[in-house]
Amino acid sequence: MHKELLHNKKSGFTLVEIILAIALLSLAVSVIVTAFINSGNAQEISGLRSRAIMKTEEGLEVMHNLRDASFANLVDGAWGLTTVTNQWATVAGSDTDGTFTRTITVSSLNSTTKDLVSRVAYTGKNPGNVSLESYLSNITLLQSASLVINKSAGAIGGVGKTDLTGITLQNTGPASITIDKVLLTWTNASASITQTVINTTTLWTGTQPSGSTLDITNVAIASGVTIPVTRFRFSVNMLVPANTFNITFIMLDGSTKSIAYP
Repeated sequence: MHKELLHNKKSGFTLVEIILAIALLSLAVSVIVTAFINSGNAQEISGLRSRAIMKTEEGLEVMHNLRDASFANLVDGAWGLTTVTNQWATVAGSDTDGTFTRTITVSSLNSTTKDLVSRVAYTGKNPGNVSLESYLSNITLLQSASLVINKSAGAIGGVGKTDLTGITLQNTGPASITIDKVLLTWTNASASITQTVINTTTLWTGTQPSGSTLDITNVAIASGVTIPVTRFRFSVNMLVPANTFNITFIMLDGSTKSIAYP
């Protein structure tokens, strides 16, 4: 009689399977941890750049305010910012706030305009820098600020009542100013402008409708001098029907001065 030996077969993990499972788990954990770290680094880098941009913009805004107080505040050179009795002021070189270093470079384009570059460099895991540029003019020295237009003696005259006359232009500033262009509008759509004469000199002739910018021959006005607009001549009677005129004088520096007549 043969006896069968019964062996209990118990299911379980071999040592190789356990090692493999641990390796896969370690790899998965490593991937997750790396993703979290990279995400944190990306957020940190993005945050640093955003703060740098804000500081760059702040630098230009402060310089804009300093210009408004006095154009003399914009001195050529490299500057940082500081506060004195709760007021912004410039300091030679740059200013530092933690990982951020800001430098504002001022240079002259001409006697009335400055070029400003605000640059902020930052350190950290991924150091970098940002910069913004702006142009600021001396608003107190724009040519249009010196131009005074007097329309009190204005009238529609000439043969056929085609001329707008009697307007004068005075330079009240300390330096010569130059008129580069003239923009005119009027209410009679059937009329065209045909001639512009200032200080008895014909500066433009042609045929243009209302709303046109006339590229006249430049006319300079010395400091303290008043000159007449001899006439703006039109193609039809401008008295009947009555017209409303808007005249904009465009100066050589791009600034403008406008009047409405009557």
